[in-house]
Amino acid sequence: MRVMKLIGLALVVVMSVVAISTLAVAQEAAQTAPTVKHVPMSNIPSNSRKEMFNSYCAICHGNNGKGDGPAA
Repeated sequence: MRVMKLIGLALVVVMSVVAISTLAVAQEAAQTAPTVKHVPMSNIPSNSRKEMFNSYCAICHGNNGKGDGPAA
């Protein structure tokens, strides 16, 4: 009976250590920030709708406007 309690306690301790280390690794991975590429502004004429969309909107909305751009 005493041996079973000791084994159970050992399992609880081991599982706690595994859980804590897993959470620490997950938290460290979550803190890695993505890098943002900065691009200088370009002067796009306001009467050119397609060029304006490609320059300002397509990065998120995608070329077809379906929300599948690289920054989405």
